[in-house]
Amino acid sequence: MKQLIFALLCTTLMHAAATDLATSGAPAEAPLYIPLQPPKLSAEHLGTRVLCHRPVRTGGPYMKIEQRGTTSIVHNYGHGGDGWTLAPGCVQHLIDQFHAQVDVPKEEPIVVIGAGVVGLLTAYMLHTSGHSHITVVAEQFEDLTSHKAGGFCAPTGAQESDPVKKELMHKIGIASYKFYEAVARGQKPDVDAMGAWFMHAFLMPGDQRLAAWEDDVMQKPTSVLVQFPNKKRPYQMKLYKDAIFLDTHRLMASLLLKLKSHMLSVKQRVESFDEISARCIFNCAGLGAQDLKALDDDAPMVPGQGHLIMLKNQDPYKIDYIIGFKGGSGITKDGRVVHHSVYMFPKQTLGAPETSIGVLGGTYIEDADATTPHEEQFDLMVERARYFFGQ
Repeated sequence: MKQLIFALLCTTLMHAAATDLATSGAPAEAPLYIPLQPPKLSAEHLGTRVLCHRPVRTGGPYMKIEQRGTTSIVHNYGHGGDGWTLAPGCVQHLIDQFHAQVDVPKEEPIVVIGAGVVGLLTAYMLHTSGHSHITVVAEQFEDLTSHKAGGFCAPTGAQESDPVKKELMHKIGIASYKFYEAVARGQKPDVDAMGAWFMHAFLMPGDQRLAAWEDDVMQKPTSVLVQFPNKKRPYQMKLYKDAIFLDTHRLMASLLLKLKSHMLSVKQRVESFDEISARCIFNCAGLGAQDLKALDDDAPMVPGQGHLIMLKNQDPYKIDYIIGFKGGSGITKDGRVVHHSVYMFPKQTLGAPETSIGVLGGTYIEDADATTPHEEQFDLMVERARYFFGQ
């Protein structure tokens, strides 16, 4: 049975890639040939298994300002797998809306609910815009989904059909890219510049995640042939030379340090807005927003389960690139749809040894929580990756 499953996985990979010269035909102009060293994927090179749950909301992020009597509540949650990619732009957009709609002095107390990337960036941007009395309230400040997340700045959500919302989300994405670009260039001295790097990203020809940014903030990709030592034929891919890798652990630590230095933090689970005495509240509670009732037009929040494996005993100078493609879908043992990807980039836990570097992914299973961990997906993910990299 296992051999059959693996054979099906290999077939899925081959169809999903459809990239070697035997199937795609020779291009009109021979692409650049690039030999790459793959990550080491034998048992002694596989580290911690990471299970995370993205805050998914039907219809995309919930970004609205609600007025309840004299209290203004700014809702910003439900980013799913685009949390890191969209966070800076979403946060700045809502702070701009808040300043335009709510007349409050800069010394007015503001409470931010949630300490993930959206919550910490909200506190950071409120502070840099002049607000002096900010408190972040959260049940937890460490080991959050924002820490566990990958780190590739690229939209992964569904394409917007509404033209107005599509244009807004495009502007938000551009603003996010520019924020991380400024971090990478050392232009935000209070954010660790090592938290964002320009890095080569190799994607399959049909992967359109970065296409919308090509005319605004990114260069057009170059067609290349990627060759791994043990693969008979190269993969035809497109190379983005100005992709941005996000060191999520380092960025979270930097934002948390900013919080501790200039703002207040309270470790507490908030179950009702009535528990907050401040007249200005920013609701960045992620999955916890399900219990904080928002406007009547809000949609349900569900966890988007993901599986990652941290790598170890690697050569950090040989895997300093981003690579990935979507590898089809399947059905879990309990009947849920699982979307497969093969991707790798050099994520590292803060303080880990130099050779404990790299993260392997990944999966997406909607509406699956910690009570249904789908542990078998880790082994299947490794099998897909070994086939892709030729191991």
